[in-house]
Amino acid sequence: MQNAARKEDREKELNSLLQGKHVKLWPYFRGYYDRDILYRLWSLIEKEKATHFIFHGFEFQSDDSPVSTDGDLVDFIHYFEPISGHKTLLIVQDASRDEIAGFTWFEGITPGFRASAGIFMRRKYWGNHALEATQLSLKYIFQLHGLEFVYAITPWASVAKYAQRAGFKPVAQLKGFIKIQQAYRDIYILKITEDQIFHSSARAESRLSTRTLKE
Repeated sequence: MQNAARKEDREKELNSLLQGKHVKLWPYFRGYYDRDILYRLWSLIEKEKATHFIFHGFEFQSDDSPVSTDGDLVDFIHYFEPISGHKTLLIVQDASRDEIAGFTWFEGITPGFRASAGIFMRRKYWGNHALEATQLSLKYIFQLHGLEFVYAITPWASVAKYAQRAGFKPVAQLKGFIKIQQAYRDIYILKITEDQIFHSSARAESRLSTRTLKE
């Protein structure tokens, strides 16, 4: 009975981390959502023309076909399904309406140690929605797996700046480490600990409250 009660309390604690002021998160499990959910997520990336921003050479390689298959629907499904213990996908919903705002994911998960993070948000949800989605996702994954830290790897300077706004700290910058669309780009590596994400979340909420009062 005590084990069942502890498990129920644990589930309630984790579920409470999925709901914010601007967004709500839904952990992806096959068979618990509409059959086309992965297609719908991929379609959002295609409509935003953001495929190469997400799939930038770490997993996929271009071929010689007349139409690029890099990051196509097949690649996307292979990347996110099956979801194993080493990867977690969280669907981000606008809290005020039944609309998908984007999704976050974690991979290379080593319980009790570390994971790497990724995020895609539709352009209309950049700002407070994206920041809250990032912070809720981090809180959830830290609590779910008892992690020491989460890191982010990106070739995009703008994404590295956003990660710092969310609480990540720069670790390294690898000059010309990756080639994307015939251009050499730096790789930015950033890291955040559990203490830092809870501290940065409180600070961000404080800034938002102050801004609201001033308005």
